Amino acid sequence: MLLRDEAYAQCKRNKGENYLATVERSMTEEEVRKIFEAQRAFGKPFATQENEEIYLGILLSQRAFDEGPGGDSPYGGNQIEKMIGRCTFETAELR
Repeated sequence: MLLRDEAYAQCKRNKGENYLATVERSMTEEEVRKIFEAQRAFGKPFATQENEEIYLGILLSQRAFDEGPGGDSPYGGNQIEKMIGRCTFETAELR
């Protein structure tokens, strides 16, 4: 799409309020399902329905945005809560 469609000839990235180049998760899922379907039609033994669902489960998995990365990352946890400062008068309290 980004290579062949003339609508993307000038710009392949989103800019400002133009989200023309956004590939939605549903589009990605649809494409994977079509690929697995075609592979099954060719008789490929790995392209089982079970493997398709496992693959999609991994591909489309997404943690909540407020969780951040896991482990000891400084970006882990709720980032909004980390930005709340202390009260000027009650220093043990958050604003």
